[in-house]
Amino acid sequence: MLRGLYLLWKDHGYGVWRLVCYNSMIGHNRLSLVFPEMDGFLLEEKEMPYINMEETGKNIKKLLAKNNMTVKDIQMNLGFTTPYPVYKWINGVNMPNLDNLIALSFLFGVTMDEIIVTKKP
Repeated sequence: MLRGLYLLWKDHGYGVWRLVCYNSMIGHNRLSLVFPEMDGFLLEEKEMPYINMEETGKNIKKLLAKNNMTVKDIQMNLGFTTPYPVYKWINGVNMPNLDNLIALSFLFGVTMDEIIVTKKP
């Protein structure tokens, strides 16, 4: 049995269920299985909460101000050559990846949950 993080979701684009195992023992490789016609077999389809990128961006902007930091400060601390990724986060165009969320939480002195704004459908 492979140990790791298992994710099961319905890929609506292809109409199949996918099961993916991310395993640290095999590096960043993953085992991916596809199950056609599994509707209602393993899981009830439920509306899941999602990240509100626009509100998360506004929250990052508030945390910058609260900590007397600038976009340039974040750019330098995260090692970006340009400030554009940070502006995209603030404007709700993109989200920071997990590594950058961890760094932001450290810089702001908050948890990642305090940075990300989620909404329920």
